[in-house]
Amino acid sequence: MKKLFILISAFFIISCSDQEKIPDVSNIQVSVNLMRFEQDFFSIDTNRIDDQMQELFKKYGNFTSIYMNNILGLTYHKDSIEANEFAIKLFIKSYKNVFDSVQNKFTSINKEKEEIENGFKFLKHYFPNYLLPQNIISFVGPVDGIGIGLTENSLVIGLQMYMGKDFVFYQNDYIRSIYPEYKSNRFEREYIAVNAITTIINDMYPENLSGKALIDIMIDEGKKMYILKKVLPKTKQHLLYGYTEEQLEGCLNNEANIWNLFIVNDLLFQNEYQIIKDFINDGPKTQLLGDASPGYISKFIGYRIVEKWMKANNKSLGDLLKTNNRAIYTEAKYKPK
Repeated sequence: MKKLFILISAFFIISCSDQEKIPDVSNIQVSVNLMRFEQDFFSIDTNRIDDQMQELFKKYGNFTSIYMNNILGLTYHKDSIEANEFAIKLFIKSYKNVFDSVQNKFTSINKEKEEIENGFKFLKHYFPNYLLPQNIISFVGPVDGIGIGLTENSLVIGLQMYMGKDFVFYQNDYIRSIYPEYKSNRFEREYIAVNAITTIINDMYPENLSGKALIDIMIDEGKKMYILKKVLPKTKQHLLYGYTEEQLEGCLNNEANIWNLFIVNDLLFQNEYQIIKDFINDGPKTQLLGDASPGYISKFIGYRIVEKWMKANNKSLGDLLKTNNRAIYTEAKYKPK
């Protein structure tokens, strides 16, 4: 099939929509406690692991067990610490250089905390009944581990995943096999707030791809992208998509061609995963659109459909989430030129 995507160089990003009025959330009260677990964990006296770990349990509660079991991968319980003393010592010793690098880069994460708290204010404005995390807990875990997660009452951030794309520990063959360049390019601290709010939106509106047609998956992703943009209204749009600036510019300038690809090839109502996977998964590019295109192109088209529908309807974000995807598709009458 002919490649349709053409990269157009530019010095700025064309706005995806006209500037909309941003609600005033300055009077919304959000109080989040910032806790730096990695500083306490890596400073424990390894000759007194039992006592020191009990102190972590007192201070961080259930997150200590989550860290040991789910992040470090140990079979761990606060009443049977001795069995894991060797593994704890080994991890602290082997990851000391990573920890030191993280501390040098993140002497403070107050800026990220402020960005996340501001996002929480918008979430509380739009979704007042959603129970927001009370804590932000930072940690340092395996480089092949998680970057952002949610516990019962905390948002947790693995700072080792936001050290910048050129961080030396991302460069070994094993890590590069797990996180190829298009992924590691996003290992920048400017993605922390974006990924944090995205994680919460995914908790509010869990992903379910099973058996869905491409158009339904597109609109699911479009709904979440629309909310993300509303909750982080001042964040650069390419960061919200996870695209480069050039990729987003190319999408905007080739929107009609991208849409035409789905129409001409009768893909919108296709639900066979092997046929649609290139459009709904992350990747370095969309094969049929060429090397300059981003992966996960369904996110871009889905957002544009949802945006058009929302402009034509006086609906809340809660209404958006409850509205049937096919109704949104039909009523939006999306047809870019």
